[in-house]
Amino acid sequence: MHDLLRSYARETAISHDRAGHDGPGQSRENRLLEQALGLHREPDGELGEARALGNTGIATFLSGHYGQAIGYYEEALTRYRRAGDRAGEARTLNNLGLVALRQGRYQQATVQLQRALTLGGQADDLTSTTYALANLGVADGLQGRYEQAEAQLRQAVKIG
Repeated sequence: MHDLLRSYARETAISHDRAGHDGPGQSRENRLLEQALGLHREPDGELGEARALGNTGIATFLSGHYGQAIGYYEEALTRYRRAGDRAGEARTLNNLGLVALRQGRYQQATVQLQRALTLGGQADDLTSTTYALANLGVADGLQGRYEQAEAQLRQAVKIG
């Protein structure tokens, strides 16, 4: 459902942009994803909202609006916690870690990614665990801790 909404938003945004319907501020894709979020609130309740917020955060992050992406991710994280979805929390913490890495906040990224690694393991979510290890490897590498980076990346490859 979320991929379908994202695909629809992307294609609609591209169509509108080609037609010269650009607007100021937030990208058309993000506005459409926010509309999808509003439509998706009822069917799956808390988890549906969390997923929609997370997807909106991804689109916002990819468009370079990191502060807005953090807001969407934090809202998603709150909902995943309330629903007791540890795998959702892990995915969202991975995303928050990526934003922190992009912004050069390596220490904060490491804390978020370590938490994602723990939660991914508790949820038996190999995808979140693999991403957390790979992202921790990137964080270590960016901080000059190359041996640690290599160990994290090798472990991610072994699991993934």
